[in-house]
Amino acid sequence: MQYRWTYEYCHLQQLRQFHANTFFDKKTGTAYLDIETEHSLGKYDKANDSFSDEDEKLYMLNSPLLTKSSTNNIDIDDALKKPLMGMDANDANDSNRAVFLQEYRNGDVCDHEDVTDAAIKGGSIHNGGIERATTVRFSCGPTQSLESVNEDSTCHYMIDITLPELCQHPFFKMEVGSTKVVKCLPDVNEYD
Repeated sequence: MQYRWTYEYCHLQQLRQFHANTFFDKKTGTAYLDIETEHSLGKYDKANDSFSDEDEKLYMLNSPLLTKSSTNNIDIDDALKKPLMGMDANDANDSNRAVFLQEYRNGDVCDHEDVTDAAIKGGSIHNGGIERATTVRFSCGPTQSLESVNEDSTCHYMIDITLPELCQHPFFKMEVGSTKVVKCLPDVNEYD
């Protein structure tokens, strides 16, 4: 039987993935989940990830308000700079969309056969494997939605979440280009 993973995101707490079956109890009329397989994809570390409002910009990528010199002071690798999953990679507006980054670490130990030292991104080595870890990228969007989940390297996950509330935040507001009227005139040499 082919299962699909279900993902659960609890803001500032944890992330998990699981396979579950839904059962209906005819006697009580209630439905419940029977979880068969479950993995913690990381926990939020409030002690190591707390910051002031002034430091918020350190966790931003592609903000039109911030200059490159004032951002990216955290460890951001090439995988974080990829276009948002679920977005058209050819659309420059989406691939350069402003995102707020948040790390979730210390998930379940991943003992997959592809685990090597080179696979380590956010997790630490533990009992012959690495701990699962996740980077969450928040961006402005029309609905509150978990847009996509991608395992960008062995046991490291990239999750894209859109929130309409972020569209009002100055770090996420896109610059509006000015428009100019161009008037086309016939070439005077054309009639000579």
